[in-house]
Formats: sequence, C-alpha cells, structure tokens
Amino acid sequence: MKKTNAKKEKLKRHYNKGITLIALVITIIVLLILAGVSIAMLTGENGVLTKAQEARDEYEKASQEEQDTIDDLENKIDEYVDGSNQGKRLVEMYDSGELNIGDYVDYKNPMSGTYTAYATDTGVDDSDFDFYGLIKDQVYDVSNNQLNWRVLGKDEKTGGIKLIAGSPMKSNTEVSGQKVPYLLMYGAKAYINGVNILNSIGALYKNEYAIEARSVNIDDINDVVGINTEEDIKKYNISGYLNGQQYGTQYNYADQYTPESWINGKKKTTVSDKVDAYMYTINSQIDTCPYVTISNTRAYDMLFSDTEYNRKGKNYWLASSGKHGWKGFAGFSIALVAKDINTLGIDNAVLAGFASFFDSNDGDSYEYYGGVRPVVILNPNVTEKQIPVIENKVEETWNVL
Repeated sequence: MKKTNAKKEKLKRHYNKGITLIALVITIIVLLILAGVSIAMLTGENGVLTKAQEARDEYEKASQEEQDTIDDLENKIDEYVDGSNQGKRLVEMYDSGELNIGDYVDYKNPMSGTYTAYATDTGVDDSDFDFYGLIKDQVYDVSNNQLNWRVLGKDEKTGGIKLIAGSPMKSNTEVSGQKVPYLLMYGAKAYINGVNILNSIGALYKNEYAIEARSVNIDDINDVVGINTEEDIKKYNISGYLNGQQYGTQYNYADQYTPESWINGKKKTTVSDKVDAYMYTINSQIDTCPYVTISNTRAYDMLFSDTEYNRKGKNYWLASSGKHGWKGFAGFSIALVAKDINTLGIDNAVLAGFASFFDSNDGDSYEYYGGVRPVVILNPNVTEKQIPVIENKVEETWNVL
C-alpha cells in the first residue's frame, strides 16, 4: 500500500513539473508578442514616441509664431506710438505749423506696377478720333515714374496728411518715335470711364504708410484755394462768361443723348439733371468776372505753375466728373487744371468738369489731354522718422510734341 502511494506521488510530481514548463513557454511567447506590440506602438509611424515628437514640434512652432506676433506688435507700438523713438507725427507737425503745404517729403515710391488705359475705355478707339496720329492703349509704369512728393494738406475724413506728386506721371505712349506723356481721352467713353482710370493709375503708389492712393480731384484743389461751400462755387464760377449755366441749375432736354445712350445704340432720350460743373480762375483778372486769389506762392507754384495747355506744359486731370448746361444742350466732362486755354480765352483755369467730352444735342465728341497726378493719404500715425521732410526738389521739365 505504501509502495502504491509512493508511485502516485512520483507521478504527481512529474505531472506538476510538466505543467510548469508549458506555462513558462506560453508566458515567454505572450511576453514576446506584447514586447513586439509595445515597440510598434512606441516607434511606428503612428507610435507614441513619434506622436510625442510631432506634438513637441507643433508646440515649438506655435510658441515661435506667438513670439513673432508679440515681437511684431512691439515693433508696431514702437513704430506708431513711441514718439520718443520715432519722432513727431506728421499730423502734429502740420497742426503746429512745422509742416506746410508744398513741403517736400521722402515718401518711398513703389518700385514696380503698371496700369493700361485701354483705348476701348478712353474712347480713342473711336474712328473719328485723330490726335498725334494713331493712339491706342496707353501704359503707365511706376518704374519709369519715380515721383517727388509734396504736402497737399490734411485729409478731413481720415485725419492723415495728403501728399501730391510734384509733377504728373508720364505715359509710355509713343507716336512716330516720340513720347506723348499725357493721358488722352475722347468722347462719351472718356466721361463714363475717366474717373476710374485716373484713380486706378494713382492707386499704383500706395505703400505701407498710406491708407489710400488715387488721383488728385477737384475737392483737393478746392481745399487749398479755399472754395468750401456751394455759395463759394457760385461766387467764383465764370460759366456765365462763356454763356454757360450757373452751378445747381436744373436742365431738361427732350430727344437728345446721354453718354450712356449714345454708346448703347445712339438712342435718344430725355436728358435731365442739375449742373454740377463749374470753372474758376486763379490770380488772373478777367473783365467783369471774379477770380480766386492765392497768396501762398508755394501752394500756387505746386498746383498751377507750368500747366500750360499747349502740349508743352504739365496740365493735369482731376478725377471728378461734371455735367454743365449750355443753351439747348448739356455737356459731359472730366475736370482739368490748365493755363492758357486759348479756345476758352482764359488763363490759370480750374475746369471742374467744364471742358466737354460729349454734347447731348447731336452727340458731338471732343478730345482733351492731361497728365495723371497721384495723391496719397498717409496713416495719421506716420512720423517724421518714417517720412522725413526733405529739401526742395527741382521738378522735371516736360519735352513733348
């Protein structure tokens, strides 16, 4: 009996030993599998370590971007607020009399940019147009027009300083190998598109310190010469001298043409509106007619000198349209500054939409020419360090046909 029990005990120990080895093998296999899975989870493309590295990279990138933003903000604060580092604001200098109309400043021209005034917009594609020969598209290139800049005044809307180009731009137009610097426009299309063309060319000169860049317009001129109200316009308007109607007069003509109806099939319609064109002269007495006096010779020279309308001077467009009334018909025009306009018999004229491109009675069309003179409006926070006042410049003499 004892022998039998001893045998059973021996078999039991042998059996238990076998179970332990199998369990060990299985355990090792399981551990190997787990190890493989763990390594894959740690080091694979989507592994924990890879994701951790990516997260760290993203964090560092976000931190750098945040620091860049902070640095940029600090620079802007220094640039626009810290007067001790940047000097006085130009508007403060203007208000205190340290900066005046006509002063030259170092406004940096953009170095590139072009605008094409297409013949289909300016009207010079019209078969009746003939000026210097064949004129088609007219190109304005900033690289060829690195302009000088002068103080024009303070912009009431934004509070920033207005600058005007010391001289108009020149176009790249050539006729028979000779440059024609003016922008030439003709007829109904010129009236409809002229203001947009002028402002689009002027917009080429916007840089980081400017809120806006455009063409000079009639309001800019009126601000300088002191025509501020409708009463002022009527007081100095010399339309009557040329048998034109007074500013604000209502006109109504049946069976005539507007510029739009002429272009769209030459369809007659009722032409009805108020006269908003006018004209005045500067420092030049005309018998029985008023004139505007400018005692500021610097302002006068900046705006009216060398503006002869004889294909030699720098007469220039104003981006303002006007409708004027004659006896029996209306005229449609873009404003112009010019001297010695022989056909009108006046001198030193500001024609606020008075020189007609298109007449309503029979669709008669006319051509006029002028330089394009840009204006920029500066951010009110711009300082003398960013745009310093500089010595007077000698403006270029135009040599044209």
